[in-house]
Amino acid sequence: MPTTLEQTRREKRWLIFKKAYVEYNGQLIEASAATPLRIRVKQSSGVIGEAGYEPEVNVEVTGDPWILTDEIGSFDLAKKKAIANAQDIGLAKVKLSRAVDLYTVLYPIA
Repeated sequence: MPTTLEQTRREKRWLIFKKAYVEYNGQLIEASAATPLRIRVKQSSGVIGEAGYEPEVNVEVTGDPWILTDEIGSFDLAKKKAIANAQDIGLAKVKLSRAVDLYTVLYPIA
């Protein structure tokens, strides 16, 4: 019969992140002070100079942004996926992290 700890134990999860970037003329461009990246949140509508025209709305990417691409239960599979991503865009632009459930971490302490 499983113990209480075994019943509440969850699968370890691994998260794979990619660094936010754009590709322009075959070059990868990351967000920086010299090259700020922007995300278009609303496309322009209408014709410039005519009634009803609404300009597009862009939001600047700040900080060091990472995008979650995958969540995998196996470390070996997650490592293979991270390596495959790194081959395309460079190792410094892929991150593999362990997902931590704070309840599971803090409960034994309490």
